[in-house]
Amino acid sequence: MSKPHPEFFAKALAHTGLSAEAFIHIGDHPEHDIAGAQAAGMRTIWMNPEQKSWPSGQTKPCAEIQHLDQLGAAVANIHGH
Repeated sequence: MSKPHPEFFAKALAHTGLSAEAFIHIGDHPEHDIAGAQAAGMRTIWMNPEQKSWPSGQTKPCAEIQHLDQLGAAVANIHGH
């Protein structure tokens, strides 16, 4: 099974023993990565190097980045630092 199947995310949570709120899933696919992780209760960051528009009708991620060097600031912002 693969993303966005709920079991994919459930296994990641079970493997670590942490709650979904402790996770930030980073991915480049709005449905497979972002919607799948959101459905599991995880926070999300959309890796969008091509600066595409967010698909209408889908819940936006917690943050969006275009380069990995933006990741630290995005995580800090999500955590309120």
